[in-house]
Amino acid sequence: MIVIDGRSGGMRAARSLLLQQPLVATRQLSILSILVWIGFLGGALLVTYSYAYAATEVTGQVHYQLFWLGVLLFIVPAFLRLCASDASRVERLAIITAIGLFSYLPKFLRDPQSPLYFDELSHWRQAEMILRTGRLFLPNPQNYMNQYFPGLETLTAALRDLTGMPTFTIGTILISVLHVIGLVGIFVIAEGLTHSARSAGLAAFIYSLNPSFMYFDSQYSYESVAIFILIWVIAAVINMQAAEGDRPRQGAWFVAGLLLAAACIVTHHLSTIMMVTVLVLITGVTWISVHRGVCTPGNALVTTIFTIIASLAAVAWFVLISPQVFTYLGQPLTRAFAELSHILNAQQPARQLFARSTTPSYEHWAAYAAPVLLFFGAGYALYSRWYIHMRSPAGIALIAFGTLYIASLPAMLTQAGNEGARRSWAFTYIGLSVLLAPVIPRLLKPPRRPLVEALTLGCLVVFMSIVLVGNVSAQTNEYYRFPGPYVYGSDARSITSELLQTTQWFRRTEGINNTVVADRYTGQVVASFGLDWTPRAGGALPLWELYESPAKLSSGLLDALVRSHSNYLVVDRQMSRHLPYLGVYFNDEPTAVIRKTPPTAEAIKKFEQLPWTIKVYQSDNLSVYRFNFAALTLSWKPTSVTRVRPSITTVHSATVAGRRIGLNYAFLTIVRQRIDGACSFQTLHLANHCPGSHSPALPAPIRTKPGFSKSMRVPAPQVVKTVNASSISTYRHVGRTASFPPSWSRAHGAGGKWLLPLNDYGQ
Repeated sequence: MIVIDGRSGGMRAARSLLLQQPLVATRQLSILSILVWIGFLGGALLVTYSYAYAATEVTGQVHYQLFWLGVLLFIVPAFLRLCASDASRVERLAIITAIGLFSYLPKFLRDPQSPLYFDELSHWRQAEMILRTGRLFLPNPQNYMNQYFPGLETLTAALRDLTGMPTFTIGTILISVLHVIGLVGIFVIAEGLTHSARSAGLAAFIYSLNPSFMYFDSQYSYESVAIFILIWVIAAVINMQAAEGDRPRQGAWFVAGLLLAAACIVTHHLSTIMMVTVLVLITGVTWISVHRGVCTPGNALVTTIFTIIASLAAVAWFVLISPQVFTYLGQPLTRAFAELSHILNAQQPARQLFARSTTPSYEHWAAYAAPVLLFFGAGYALYSRWYIHMRSPAGIALIAFGTLYIASLPAMLTQAGNEGARRSWAFTYIGLSVLLAPVIPRLLKPPRRPLVEALTLGCLVVFMSIVLVGNVSAQTNEYYRFPGPYVYGSDARSITSELLQTTQWFRRTEGINNTVVADRYTGQVVASFGLDWTPRAGGALPLWELYESPAKLSSGLLDALVRSHSNYLVVDRQMSRHLPYLGVYFNDEPTAVIRKTPPTAEAIKKFEQLPWTIKVYQSDNLSVYRFNFAALTLSWKPTSVTRVRPSITTVHSATVAGRRIGLNYAFLTIVRQRIDGACSFQTLHLANHCPGSHSPALPAPIRTKPGFSKSMRVPAPQVVKTVNASSISTYRHVGRTASFPPSWSRAHGAGGKWLLPLNDYGQ
């Protein structure tokens, strides 16, 4: 038997009842319906204002209050309307669509013009490289797993070729549409299991409360696509089982489900694993239902064939295309279990939740309360045993899958497992929404006294509000959620205009595909917007030692740098002033999180004196050095000291006393530039080697812009030509005085006068 909002009947009766529901309400819209759409507009305006306020106010937490007031202004009436029994199916779908768009708004306001989050920067780069080369499976320096799952980037490239729109614009539209499609998929799943549009709308609403929905699964990332594909794979299986006896309809859902499963497999690893897990659970429960006489063997056989094909395809992709996925996902899981064991044995303390959080205290309390409320809510739903009347085995399987949410909570106490636990909730909430949603109509089932019904609704509103606030706070920190002042080591607020301008200059002058050593926060921008390569720090390449040691570097590290074919080094002087908010300077560094002090200023400044690091750029906080590994044996330090005008330059020759002198290397540092456009002078450093001198041989000249001669007679000093771009002034030819190193003067008897040709790289 199937319970349908208090009525019972068979499968055919249930479908007939659904078809008989009015598509449009026959009476006038209720006041609550009007409040939903007023709340949608008013809430969107208030949320938008909260972001504008956060961007201008440095201190205080008023933007949190404005944000949550705007969110609840829409979410509360939407929830109350979904609880109502007189809302039509179309109205419920319209509200669900509005919730999907409204939940995407905060992430859109956070970065409306370009990618910002760590994951989406790597995916943006991957899409750009596919568009440039026309090739899939390209390595990615930020996340090496991206190359093995090109579904998102392939779809983006196809849409870009079709529409001509920029990559980020396509990503914004794509994810916002999928946000809505995912909630509609939950609606279809719950409706197929409960045969109630009312329960289906509430299930979609509960799923929208999951921690990843508002921010993490709203970014341009492979999970943001794959998880919604997974939802529709489940919907296809449920409809395939429900279509028993209707071969064409069942076959259509079978084929559609396999196509969606294939799309999920090539898009995201974790979503694929979750998909296979759910399919195996559904298949197992289906065969159990056959023995109980609830399901037919034919239905179980079709479900088994579907699961086998999808599972074999997933295993084949993992083994043949991405065998590293087992290590990538298995290592954090293994370390999490080891940490839990140590915590239980009192061998190490548990991870401190909200240790450095800047979010309001009420969000912290809500984050602690949300799992407790869900635990008791799920317990009550299981106690009510409403699901025993379901004829679809998929419902039981999804409920069992949803209970894994409770099992994942202990991992939040570990450093290695907390991120994986949070990411699993977006999947397990599919089962939780199916479990909890049908309980709400039962709590509001008439006859109820008006006061009792009002109190019940009030408690449900408080319940859902706490879960929403707590989940958002548990998943996403303030710096990912809101704009504001610079915070070192916070990813989203570590990207400054200075860093972006440095990356643009480097890309203009040196092109792309350079190998650049940088810390995590500088490297994410250099690799994405600069389309360069950043070596991954690890045991074989301990890059943290390069920045930490104020003394001579180990030969092992230098050998590793040479083997990595690194060309450039970027140093952010703020490394010596702040500990990173996320606790790491480099991924996989051994002192991550537990570090108490930053590297010393001497360790950061040592690159000014090393003969094998040649400065080519400097701004307020950032310096770019070219590696000169051929000079590793040199100990000479530059002696020339002069003050020059701000400029960007690379030099290859000079004329002394009217005589052409070939230089192997000479360079100028760029002016320190401030965000407000103010400039200050820097010293010129000159290093050279001329024929006949006794100084050690330096490497071949660095690259010049096409058409720039490596040896040229410089004209007399000219009037400086300046081109301003982002507060950078570029000078073509400037005559200056400098004192040469002793070895150079002895070899050539130079009088110290020389002319310096500057190119136009900065324009």
